Amino acid sequence: MAKHRFQPGNTFGKRRPQGVKSHEIKEHRALLGPMVPEILAKCYAMALDGDIGAMKIILDRAMPIRSVVDEEFSEELAELRALLEERQTNEVSVQ
Repeated sequence: MAKHRFQPGNTFGKRRPQGVKSHEIKEHRALLGPMVPEILAKCYAMALDGDIGAMKIILDRAMPIRSVVDEEFSEELAELRALLEERQTNEVSVQ
């Protein structure tokens, strides 16, 4: 299988370089930029009023599942370390 889809010298096969945003994205961000604080405030207010969709948006963005799992894992790890230290101190006191 060929390494590249297009033959060398084919200028039609060139793509936009990675990391370069299209002009449309830049325009949308420029238009929405000043309104972001107001939109976030509205979303928070809707979530506090009981809007499940707004709650989901906020929680998905503010606290991704990975951070929750990491937090739970670190709590369990701390508990296990405490138990291990307690056990080691008990063994030392018995001897």
